[in-house]
Amino acid sequence: MSHVALPFRLHLRIPWTALVLWCVCATTAPAEIRVAPWRAAFQGVELADGTADAAEPRIQRVFAARIQLDSPGLKFFSTPRAGTLETLGETASTFLNKHRLQLAINANFYEPVSNTPVDINLEGLAISERTVVSPPSPGLPALCLTEDNHARFVENTPANFPTAGIATAIAGSRIILRDGRPIARSSTPDDVHPRTAVGLSHDGRVLIWLVIDGRQPGYSLGASVEETALWLARLGAHSGLMLDGGGSTTLVRADRDGRATLLNRPIHKNSPGRERLNGNHLGLRAAPLPTAVPSDK
Repeated sequence: MSHVALPFRLHLRIPWTALVLWCVCATTAPAEIRVAPWRAAFQGVELADGTADAAEPRIQRVFAARIQLDSPGLKFFSTPRAGTLETLGETASTFLNKHRLQLAINANFYEPVSNTPVDINLEGLAISERTVVSPPSPGLPALCLTEDNHARFVENTPANFPTAGIATAIAGSRIILRDGRPIARSSTPDDVHPRTAVGLSHDGRVLIWLVIDGRQPGYSLGASVEETALWLARLGAHSGLMLDGGGSTTLVRADRDGRATLLNRPIHKNSPGRERLNGNHLGLRAAPLPTAVPSDK
């Protein structure tokens, strides 16, 4: 009987082994991160988007701009002083349309958050067209740009921080990427939000704008501080600064008619696609792409 039963046992053993291997592979599949190729939007400006699946460790939708700072015709512009405090709240789309910009992203933390335009106090340094809108704040880092688009991060802006020669500046909460590596920070399960950050390449010639959508199950859940830094590094940044996030996270561009169109899907008051009236934005003017010359053939 043994010579009859043996083939039967082998027959069972083979598919069982295959099933075990399939289960192991299925449960240990690597996380998948995808970044689309950069595509030209304006002269000196490229756009890209990316995704992460649930093993990364959560679903994420990412949108970014890559700005070649030495490209001719680029001019940065941030929210100017207005109102009785420092600025007036407005959406990124309103900011872009009002000032005829090509690209805009939310910037400084601020208060109060409101559904109507109100007077705003910004947190940290803000400079618009060489005018100080919000004074330096000890402990808060900033992105500073000169008139000829030389950019640098300043890790601390004390009250006596020299602002001469700075044409545009925005402030964030912390430096999150240094020398191409995330700066270790304690993170809790609740530290996952929509995020906005900016980064600089190693040679300082490329500025990266990054937004990560969040608080939208099935679409994008958000990112931790470390995950945000890793995204900056993937996109080519060597150093990076965290800006205001949450419901403020917004990235907009001008369409062919010059009108603002959302690149990401912001969420304000739990309403996907609804923009918040932010206290400060960083904007960019850029020349259109060259028009193709029709061939005579």
